[in-house]
Amino acid sequence: MTGGRAAAGVTTSEDEPPFDRAYFETVFLVPQPPAEWPRVFAIVTAHNPDGQLSADSANNAYGRELSDHLRSEGIDSFVVVGASADLSHHEAGRGFAESNLARAAAISSRFRQRAFFWIEDGVLFLCTDASGKGWRVAKWEERLVRG
Repeated sequence: MTGGRAAAGVTTSEDEPPFDRAYFETVFLVPQPPAEWPRVFAIVTAHNPDGQLSADSANNAYGRELSDHLRSEGIDSFVVVGASADLSHHEAGRGFAESNLARAAAISSRFRQRAFFWIEDGVLFLCTDASGKGWRVAKWEERLVRG
């Protein structure tokens, strides 16, 4: 669907994304998945702010800050690890049910991220902000690594 509404929260974009194309290859590990996947949810990481690699200790602290922030906002979340397709690179994040794209974008921005993932009706998108513009990646189930 070119430039049209692909989901209630995201308009697909044909523009070149302003981030590394490797983001489109991301797979996900969810150690303790929810009993039922939310129809709409976001995945945000706090690792490597501004696209700059950080030490593991710093990334762990950023991850705790993200978890604490979500909890303080009354948002239930679950661990989601984004990884390269070969599983050599991992970034822990949080998945959370959210129907407001702007709220997910604000959380991502707060943690200085270039993009966040938005899943709606089983379709995985990459988004950069609250504009509603995003890039379709794949079906969520295709990117979920089962262990």
